[in-house]
Amino acid sequence: MIFEGFIGQFYWQKYFSALVAERRYAHAYLFSGPRHLGKRTFVKMLSRAMLCHNFTAKGACGQCDSCRSWRGDEHPDLLRLKLAADTSSIGVDEVRDFIAAIQQTPLTANCRAAVIENLDSMTIEGLNVLLKTLEEPPRTAILFLVTESAENLPATVRSRLQHCLFSIVPRRTLIETLTADGVPRARAFELAALSHGRPGLIFYWRSNSVALKDYQTESRQFLELCGSSLKERFAFTENIFKADDLAPSDLKRVLSHWRLLLRDLLVLCANEPGLVSHVFLRPTLDEVAKKHHLQEWSAKYQSLEWLEWMISRNANRRLALNNFLITL
Repeated sequence: MIFEGFIGQFYWQKYFSALVAERRYAHAYLFSGPRHLGKRTFVKMLSRAMLCHNFTAKGACGQCDSCRSWRGDEHPDLLRLKLAADTSSIGVDEVRDFIAAIQQTPLTANCRAAVIENLDSMTIEGLNVLLKTLEEPPRTAILFLVTESAENLPATVRSRLQHCLFSIVPRRTLIETLTADGVPRARAFELAALSHGRPGLIFYWRSNSVALKDYQTESRQFLELCGSSLKERFAFTENIFKADDLAPSDLKRVLSHWRLLLRDLLVLCANEPGLVSHVFLRPTLDEVAKKHHLQEWSAKYQSLEWLEWMISRNANRRLALNNFLITL
C-alpha cells in the first residue's frame, strides 16, 4: 500500500493510489492545509511509489533500479526546494536553480518528483519565475507544492495547479489509531482532542513530553491573560519580545494556539462542550467562558484573526499584539 500507516485524508489516499496505478498525473499539484496534517509525509510516500518502475497494488517493488536508488528519504530523482536555515524567504535565485534541475533528464526513474515544501515563503519575484514553469511544465517532472494557505497565493499560480486541500482528521479516527497502538483510551481521547485533528502533533508530543508540557503551560498562560490587568498584558508583550531574534514562525505558532483556545471558549458559550480541544483545562475554561457572552468572545476571536493578518503583512508586531491584548 502506498500510504500504509498514514492517518486521515482517505479521499486523497484513494485518489492518488488510482493515479499511480494508471500512471496518469497532472503536471503540478498543490497540497494545502494546516500544519501537522502530514502533507510532506504524504508527498514523500507518493513520490516513492511514483518513481518505481514496477509499481503494483502492494506498493513500490523495491527491486528496480529506481527503488534501489533510495538512500533513506533521498533519491536522485526526488528534488526538494525548501526554506534554508536562517532565512525567511525563498528567492528568485533558488527558484531558478530548482527549475534548471528539474528540467534535466531523470537518472533512474521515468520522471522526476519536484517538491517545493515552503511555497508560502516564496517571494513574489520567485513565484513569477515559477509561474513561467507552470505555464510550460517540463515533460519529465511532476511538481508537488506544499503550503498552509492557498488563499495567499496569486490567482495566476493557483489556477495552474490541481489543488488538494487537506482537512483536520476526525477525533474518532485519531482515538482508534492511538488505542490500536496501545495508548489507554482516556489518554488517547485527551491527545486526540488536544491535537485538534492534527496527527503530526500527536506524534511529536508522544516522542517529546517536554514539548507537550510546554504546550499545556502556554494554554494556562493565555487563560491567565484573559483575566489579567492591562499592565500585566503589556508586560507579557515586552517579555515575549525581549529576545530580538523571535522568529515570525514562533509568533505565528503562539497565535494559532491562542485561536484554538478562543475557539474552546466560543463552543462552551454555544453549549457544545463535546467540541472542546483543551479538555485537560475544562474547569478553567468553564470559568473563563462565563466572563463574556458568545458575541463578545466572537469579537475577540475576530480580533485575533485580524492580528494574524496584520503580522502576515509585516506590521509592527509589538504594537499589533498590544492592540489585540487591549481587546482581550
